[in-house]
Amino acid sequence: MNTEEPRLGSVPAAGEKPSSVIVARDVWKSFDHGRTPVIQGVNLEIGRGEMVALWGSSGSGKSTLLHLLSGLDRPDRGEITILGLDPSREETRLRLCRRHVGFVFQLHNLIPDLTMLENLRIPCFSERRPAREVDARARYLAEKVGLSHRLTSRIQNLSGGERQRTAICRALMNRPEVIFADEPTGSLDERTADVVFNLLLRLVSEEGASVILATHDQRFTKGCHRSLHIHQGKALPL
Repeated sequence: MNTEEPRLGSVPAAGEKPSSVIVARDVWKSFDHGRTPVIQGVNLEIGRGEMVALWGSSGSGKSTLLHLLSGLDRPDRGEITILGLDPSREETRLRLCRRHVGFVFQLHNLIPDLTMLENLRIPCFSERRPAREVDARARYLAEKVGLSHRLTSRIQNLSGGERQRTAICRALMNRPEVIFADEPTGSLDERTADVVFNLLLRLVSEEGASVILATHDQRFTKGCHRSLHIHQGKALPL
């Protein structure tokens, strides 16, 4: 079994890379025109290769904070940088999403009528990578998660665990430096959730990526370097 990865073209980076991949300074977020405060004055730094869990009950604001840190949403006030870049600027946010950041969600967001391989190709379209290298990367990742035999299967024919493993592969296709995972095991049974979670941590560790994980399951905080309890809008050490 060959698990040596074919090398894709390197991701361009402007200037020297910062030591922290994520920096948040005095971040606030509310909804209903300010009547519902969710995130209140969060300060946070996440280092390269670090795995950080955002743990909290449903409605605690952990997913809101993850969306803010990833640039999917904007804070009411405060500053956030990803790899030294400001994600509030649309052009910068697109650059980050295409080249430097990967996402894994509770709902896999795969296209059911396409095959696993076709879904894995999608993140690479904007980068115009050679098809042979893209497919080699897809085969490498599929083998890593035990799904090389499913590359030509349509997503609608995969099990829930197989779909989420496919979503992990898709998030890693462009070798991102940061992975944001929002309840990636929330729709799975406990046994499958354990398998998927361990695969996620092993793969991102091998890739050298940082991970920010939002979860309501405290079991998964133990596999991370650091855990923060999201409670009443604050991020507190667990």
